[in-house]
Amino acid sequence: MSTDISHGYRGAVASISGLQLGLTIHIVLVGVGMGALFSQSLLAFEILKWPGAAYLVLLGIQQWRSASAIDLDAVSKAMPRRRLFKRAPLVNFTNPGSIVFLATLFLQFILPHQPQAMQYLVLGATTIFVDIIVIIGYTTLATRIA
Repeated sequence: MSTDISHGYRGAVASISGLQLGLTIHIVLVGVGMGALFSQSLLAFEILKWPGAAYLVLLGIQQWRSASAIDLDAVSKAMPRRRLFKRAPLVNFTNPGSIVFLATLFLQFILPHQPQAMQYLVLGATTIFVDIIVIIGYTTLATRIA
């Protein structure tokens, strides 16, 4: 929402695309068994969690330091769309809870005695599609608020 307000619709689209890339990486990791590893190994989860938390805190501090009144009449061009796209997967990828959530969710729908690649492909595509719809809803709401 803040990306839409600060960088306009095109900036939000770049960010949404990057978020979906991060989600795709999580889905692939779950598909190859990393989700099971992170949900079963506290050490592996902690190794992923703390650098991810540090990165999110860093982003929060950067946002806080740059916080000022948003000029809704002039869309900020301070951050190029390419940078918005590159930053978004890192935000999504550094959330280990997402991997555990996807592993838990997907395992409820996977039939173990049937080929799993197609099952993960369908579940992953559905998850990404729903996520895009939800994020576009938030973006539209931000536009209306602005």
